[in-house]
Amino acid sequence: MTIPELACSLAADPAGSGRLATYRLVRNLCASVLASGQTPAPGLLLGAAKVRPSANGGDLEKIPVAGPVLVAAGAAYGALAALAASVLLDEIRPDVKVVADQFVATAPNLRPRFIACDPWEGRRAAPVNVRALREGLAWLRCGGLLAAFLAEEGWGAAVRLARRAGAAIVPAAVAWRQTGLPEGGAVEMRFGAPLASERLAEFALDAHATAYLRWRVNLLACRHEPALRLVPRLATGAAPGARNGSWRSACP
Repeated sequence: MTIPELACSLAADPAGSGRLATYRLVRNLCASVLASGQTPAPGLLLGAAKVRPSANGGDLEKIPVAGPVLVAAGAAYGALAALAASVLLDEIRPDVKVVADQFVATAPNLRPRFIACDPWEGRRAAPVNVRALREGLAWLRCGGLLAAFLAEEGWGAAVRLARRAGAAIVPAAVAWRQTGLPEGGAVEMRFGAPLASERLAEFALDAHATAYLRWRVNLLACRHEPALRLVPRLATGAAPGARNGSWRSACP
């Protein structure tokens, strides 16, 4: 499976067959880097795979340089996105941890940079993910930056985690770009303006904050679409412009 094929597989189903292919890729890349006499690191692994992490400079400036911050993005592109986030966010501040699939997080020399989770549902996944939540909460309470790539059921947990830690949330989206090389590509990350902890506290319910966060992430995902339409859909009885409404993106 080529890197572009792997990216397509991860985008379609982050917990599917692409997950095992990513595991093999990361292990092979770690072995290759070690054989060359270097220490495996996210940037070296992506470079060996001919994958370039990228982000708009203005987006990176939106990320707070201090204090507890949760970067929240969708789960597409799996380990490729986790490695790219580690590289890009390390440029902003030194206290970065990324929640990643345990297949990647436990690879040689990568453990200090990642918190292991298990995207599969079931008994074996539960204790791993509970531990990931505890480690993530502790990291945020120490004032660090935590990046997480969230499946459908993970958005509400992310909002609750940020509220408990008094952390800001930076919405993020991930896109795959071909670079002209048939065997490689670029993982592009887009970051939005942070939601301060005080702003999160303005939402009466976690569900309202979660809906708003997902709407913000959808905007980022559609940012370069020329025909983007933004459609606020307010909850029953909410006044126009109310922050407690639910929102959706009508991106074509």
